[in-house]
Amino acid sequence: MVIAESKLDDSFPFAQFHVPNYTLYRQDRDIFGGGLMGFVNNSIPHCRRLDLQKYIDNDVEGMVIECQLGKNKWLIAALYKPPCVSDANFKKCFLSLSEELLTITTRVMILGDLNCDMNKSNKLNDMCGIMGLKNIVVGNTCFKSISNPTAIDVILVSSKLAIAESLNTDIGISDCHNVVGCAMKAFRPNRMKKEIYYRSFR
Repeated sequence: MVIAESKLDDSFPFAQFHVPNYTLYRQDRDIFGGGLMGFVNNSIPHCRRLDLQKYIDNDVEGMVIECQLGKNKWLIAALYKPPCVSDANFKKCFLSLSEELLTITTRVMILGDLNCDMNKSNKLNDMCGIMGLKNIVVGNTCFKSISNPTAIDVILVSSKLAIAESLNTDIGISDCHNVVGCAMKAFRPNRMKKEIYYRSFR
């Protein structure tokens, strides 16, 4: 789970957000905006890839977590692009990061509030086309303007076939953003086999 715009600084101790059986990762900014928090269940082998931090521009907030899901290694990048970051800077950061991730594994997920409306033709849509990434979030996710909602919260994946289903819903904890999520096929329980009895006249 990733929370964008956590609005935390180092005055907030890690213990304040402790959840049993989960590892907490933080990328703080300050109490006025930005920041990321990530929670990973301890039953999933994982680690934070600090070596990949150099591919994330200083103006873009982000962290990369490696997870072993079944037989597949996933690199999950959580990003927050502040509105003040120029398209040119973000494009450079996004392309260099996604290119590096895809050289390590074919299973890549980039998620977060990127402040780029996926409903419109823009640089993010173009970059996803270049890198072969698909947004699995369906519908608008931000309702800051009721008359003009936007799709700025994304889950971009390199392997859409690995995703069972996606989620986009309002659960009442944000001022204007929906919660987005997805379920991977690695965690989908196997269907019970159905026995069929029949008489053969052959």
